[in-house]
Order: sequence, then structure tokens, then C-alpha cells
Amino acid sequence: MNLRKHLAGLAIFLVIFVGTVFIFNYLTPRAGLIGGQRGIPLPSERASRIKFSYEVPYVSLDFINRKSYTTLLLQNLSGTRVPAKLWVRTYFFAPDYDRRQVWAGEAVELNVALAIGGRHVVTSAAACDWCQAPSAPKAGYYARVVVSNRSAEDTYLPDSEIDREITTAVPVVVQAEQQFNR
Repeated sequence: MNLRKHLAGLAIFLVIFVGTVFIFNYLTPRAGLIGGQRGIPLPSERASRIKFSYEVPYVSLDFINRKSYTTLLLQNLSGTRVPAKLWVRTYFFAPDYDRRQVWAGEAVELNVALAIGGRHVVTSAAACDWCQAPSAPKAGYYARVVVSNRSAEDTYLPDSEIDREITTAVPVVVQAEQQFNR
């Protein structure tokens, strides 16, 4: 066996491997950079000790099954454990339809046991009662998400407090029933 051939093969393998890892990391979208909504730290009685954040990379509305789905990237930034329960509420608005109209999803309780320094992706599914209304638009939605570690009431915001600026909101993917003309 020729030692030079083995070393050359190993060098080629390492170059290909490092190149693949670099390209994968370069092309992988970051949750907060592509349509994401940066979360604010959660309210807490021990806010100085718990440093916790969330990002919202994806929100979808399913008009067929009358559900909304909100994907969260949760991150524990401190060295302590965070509460095992979180409540998530998603607010939808369609600026092309009516600037004053806001549709609120129900608050969903998530049971998450995040490890110390954990980073997890979770998806909450909520019933969409207003999806069946014939006056609800079928496209053009944006979303705001509120997360709380205390209770579902902490996620409730009056319509006047919801920021409707679409440049910082999460665009919503809509799955609607298709109408076929024969």
C-alpha cells in the first residue's frame, strides 16, 4: 500500500467534507432573518434570572381543516430551567382587506421541558373558528405572536395594541380550498 495515496485520499475527503459543511451552513436559512418575528423576553417573576427568547419563523392558516399553526424557535439563554408550560396566541391581520380588523387565535398551552441552554422548535395548533366566516379573506395575512410563561390571559392583547406594520410581521402561508369550475 502506498502511504501517499492514502494521505492524498484523506486530504481530498477532508476538503470535500469541510466544503459541504460550509455550504450547508451558508445556505441554511436563519429563523430570525427570513420572515421571522423576533420575540421579546417572556414576562416572569424572576426576569433577572430567566433569560428566554423566541422567534417565529413560520405561521400558516389551514382553511380546509380550520386550524392555524405557529412554529416557534424557543431558546433558553440562561443557565436555569424555564417553566414547563408556555401559552401561545397568534393574531392575524390582512392589511389589504381592512386595516382595523384583527383575528385572534385561541391561546394554546404548550408543555415544553427545555433543557438548560436548550434550543427547540415547537409548533402550536389552534382552532380557527373565524376561518369559516364567508367574509374572511382567503389570502394576504400577516401574524403577530404573543408567548407567555404565566397564563393564557397574558397573551391577550386588545386590537389597539397590535402592531400592524407588515415589515416586522410574519407573512402567513394560507392553505385554502380550491374552487373548481366545470
